[in-house]
Amino acid sequence: MHAKMPAPTVHLGKAGDHLRAQKMKLASIGPASRIAGAGRLLLPLFAFLCGRHLIADTIPTAAPPALLPRPGQAVYTEGRLALSNDIPVVVPAACPERVLEIAEVLRDELRQRAGLTAKIVRGGTAPASGAILLALTEAGAPADSEAYTLQVAQNAEVRASDPRGLLWGVQTLLQSIESTNGSSALRCCAIADRPARPWRALMLDPARSFLRLDFIRRTIRVMSAYKLNVLHLHLIDDQAWRFEFKAFPKCNPPGEPLYTQKELRALVAYAARYGIEIVPEFDFPGHSQAVIAAYPGLDCENKVRSIGDSILCGGKAFTWEFIDKLVSEAVAVFPSSYLHMGADEPYAIKRWAVCPHCQERMKERGANSLASLYHLFVLDLNAIVRRHGKQMIVWNDAVHPGVEPAPTKDIVIDAWMGCDNAQAWAQAGYALINSSAGPLYLTSYGWGGGLPLSVVRQWNATLFASPDPKHDAQTLQYRELPSNATLLGGQACAWASEQGVVEHRLYPRLLSIAESLWAEGREGDLADFESRMHAAHERLLRTLGVHADEARSMETLFDGRDTTAWVNVGAPALTVTAGELVAVSGPSRGWLRTKKTYRDFILTFEQSSPVPLKEIGIYYGCDPVRASPALPNGRAVSTTAPSGILQTLTQHPEGQWNSYVLTVRGGIVSLAIDDQLAWSADDPAPVAGAIGLAGGNGVKYRAITIRPLASGFLP
Repeated sequence: MHAKMPAPTVHLGKAGDHLRAQKMKLASIGPASRIAGAGRLLLPLFAFLCGRHLIADTIPTAAPPALLPRPGQAVYTEGRLALSNDIPVVVPAACPERVLEIAEVLRDELRQRAGLTAKIVRGGTAPASGAILLALTEAGAPADSEAYTLQVAQNAEVRASDPRGLLWGVQTLLQSIESTNGSSALRCCAIADRPARPWRALMLDPARSFLRLDFIRRTIRVMSAYKLNVLHLHLIDDQAWRFEFKAFPKCNPPGEPLYTQKELRALVAYAARYGIEIVPEFDFPGHSQAVIAAYPGLDCENKVRSIGDSILCGGKAFTWEFIDKLVSEAVAVFPSSYLHMGADEPYAIKRWAVCPHCQERMKERGANSLASLYHLFVLDLNAIVRRHGKQMIVWNDAVHPGVEPAPTKDIVIDAWMGCDNAQAWAQAGYALINSSAGPLYLTSYGWGGGLPLSVVRQWNATLFASPDPKHDAQTLQYRELPSNATLLGGQACAWASEQGVVEHRLYPRLLSIAESLWAEGREGDLADFESRMHAAHERLLRTLGVHADEARSMETLFDGRDTTAWVNVGAPALTVTAGELVAVSGPSRGWLRTKKTYRDFILTFEQSSPVPLKEIGIYYGCDPVRASPALPNGRAVSTTAPSGILQTLTQHPEGQWNSYVLTVRGGIVSLAIDDQLAWSADDPAPVAGAIGLAGGNGVKYRAITIRPLASGFLP
């Protein structure tokens, strides 16, 4: 990928020659104005492109389809192409297999999104009307590989110089289908479109809270529908390793959920079908508590330490043997030309100052400071990555301007914090990905659910939050990155959240980011975006399976009035007082049990305790038949992680109300406290059962609700 891309070219005989003759006028213009300029040059061509089916001075009375991202140039007429079942999808007889695969994607999406059947026709004469034609333009023509044209008259025709552009044209066609009273049609139009930025990414973090493969596949389909093209998977961290590491199997403890290499290869193939490149991240040398717990020899002193105090030894040969074998296995699974090696937040680097192995390496390599030694570590990471044929990406706090040796220019800088740092690397000519934490961290530790859509909508790839936002910020200030910067694009990030929470935090802000990266400079304001969201895309997201958790209604277990949803077991344990459920004082050993049983669910409640609590009085999987008047016989929920699971966060102050979300989903159990993930663990033997409640003295509860997940309710 590269940052500067040629203006879109339409390959249609004299019309294409005319446009190519104008390219020099656009070569030195920035992305937004270059696209606008290309649009102005294309305007006189549309009558030629659509022949008698497009009158250039026609002013349509109906609003055009609510496309997202907004295309570079589109002209509509009043005509419509009716679509019915058995639509012929025509591809050339000698087309590449990838074009045939795109035709299959179109066929499948027509069925799932519009309820229309289609048949693929390879070669032969196109029907006079009612067909969809997919074709690559002549080989070797100079064009943006992601550009496309879409023309709708008697047939719908998508053209591009590369299969990547052809897929995006197909996605625009799918969004353009209008359905009324059981009939489907396409508005007659001519569209020419191309992206402003080549790197349009989403990062997911299954290391902190495992994300099921069906969720990731669903997210890939949504990404493709909105022309995002890179999925960055953060596969390892302090809390867990999700990548199956065959050379060092202790990285994957028994019972801990992971993705096998076979599963990841299948995921890569699925993503490629939808035009998505998966870039894995393996974060070294910090964020290493889990791996050092598995292999203590990676620590400078062979010790297992806490999160934030764990770092790989920078001088041991074992460290480099380990990393080299990991990269070797990773590149055999992920065909992407990129490998993200993290290298951020080396909080425990002070240990390198007293480690004899690290000090010996400093002496051998001529490093005069820990910062210099750290740069050498990054350069050695890069040497391994390059030896395996990949290009390395690191977070921008891995390297510091002015520290020698400087990172080599082949390293891509993923800038998430510190605008001065990002500005310096951009000015120095490094390729940058803009992952500015303020607008683009849609879920994370520091910012919880991130900033509102109104703030995110103001962002584009040239803007970086400055100063770094505070944790409770609701507004941002931006600085513009240097105009000569090599900006590949940008990346939304979803850190450390259970997948249901992730999904609610992604949308609609991810779609706004997708539009900014594709249509920079022409994306419209917040009101325009929200209008298009309401008109078409809230429905499209649900059609694609987003918010499937809401297939069943939320149930109220306690709303401040009574406990009719519960059965009292044993002596009274809790009483309703002033709209709160208050634990009875004294030696009572009774408890409350829900009348219904659940398996997969999302339980939300608020709790207040006068003293710090480890056990919060909530149980799940309780046996509704053999209930004892003693404590509930289910699985107790604790504010600290289950045995063998590393803590993510501990924040639940006593003496105030704290909000809790317990999610049990297919054997993965997660607890969030005050909107942030506390822990996520595997339950190897999930069972259906009742919810139990048995608070200690002075403990109070309120606002208890439960949402059974689609597969989880048992009558």
